[in-house]
Amino acid sequence: MDSDMINFIDENCEDFVVIRNSVKSHEIRAFFANENKIQTMPNIDVQEDDWLLQKSSGKKFFIDDVRPIMEGSINYGYILKYLSENKYNREKQTNSPSISIGTINGGAIIGNQESATINNGYNIEEIRKLISKAPLEEQEELNKMLDVVQTFIENEVPLNKGVLSKFSDLLAKHKEIAIFLGNSILGFLTQK
Repeated sequence: MDSDMINFIDENCEDFVVIRNSVKSHEIRAFFANENKIQTMPNIDVQEDDWLLQKSSGKKFFIDDVRPIMEGSINYGYILKYLSENKYNREKQTNSPSISIGTINGGAIIGNQESATINNGYNIEEIRKLISKAPLEEQEELNKMLDVVQTFIENEVPLNKGVLSKFSDLLAKHKEIAIFLGNSILGFLTQK
């Protein structure tokens, strides 16, 4: 590359700050070569997944490809393929993995990297499904017990001590239902 070309490139360069691992690392000089490409001089340190902060505008560009400009064994600089910050964020949102798992029974954390919902309880329909798996002769009593709890929850009435005492033998026999019911009651009592 002749000195006129180097002077032309240097005159058209502007200052960028390299951001690596969310930390401002160092400054480089570069210019926009064409759409989605920035060209640098040789001997710069820019890596894929770095961000370039254009000092004049404050805009950020995500570097997703770094290619050397070579002639034989001589490096004349680098071509940096970039995404604008807006395009990067849009692509990140559309490429977020989505998993559908149907009904969640029991405690679970549901969400993504930005927000999460904690599910500590079981809803009444889920408990009824569990009851339907119990022996037929016990289903009626288990459903009566669930009706009592559902009435208290729906009417937001405090549960009195001993209200479920007549169902204690049944709950001892069906520990899974007792646990699910307890989680639902606790979830109701602790929600804001």
